[in-house]
Amino acid sequence: AAASGRPDLVEQTGTGAAGEVGAALAALGARRVGGGELVREVAGLDEALAAADLVVTGEGRLDDQSLRGKLVSVVAARAHARGVPCIALAGQVDLGVGEALEAGLEGAYSVAADAGSVEAALAELAARLADLAAGVAGRWGARPP
Repeated sequence: AAASGRPDLVEQTGTGAAGEVGAALAALGARRVGGGELVREVAGLDEALAAADLVVTGEGRLDDQSLRGKLVSVVAARAHARGVPCIALAGQVDLGVGEALEAGLEGAYSVAADAGSVEAALAELAARLADLAAGVAGRWGARPP
């Protein structure tokens, strides 16, 4: 950053990580975008939403940090803007109903909710996630394949 004549680059969000690689790229003219927005763009989320009846997204731990530009928040906001219901399956859910609704999520379901502990949920993660997804699909009217 100093070599570019722009020492302010390291003060910008995302430019100091990974040995200031972000600052170096910014000095070369790269544009900064949030990870969620980048994945949205590359994956063609907006085009997929045009044909969607329901969006299911996921997050390891769904909390207030998830709502600050992470992919789950971008997906929920885009789906909500198009009138497509969006739900999240997560390892843990640490959001209130109001926070989830405000973010565009019509439901947030936790794999660890009935496990007793996160460790217990992780020990049987695949089975618990499959059971959770089947239960949620039943609530939303989807039929398993």
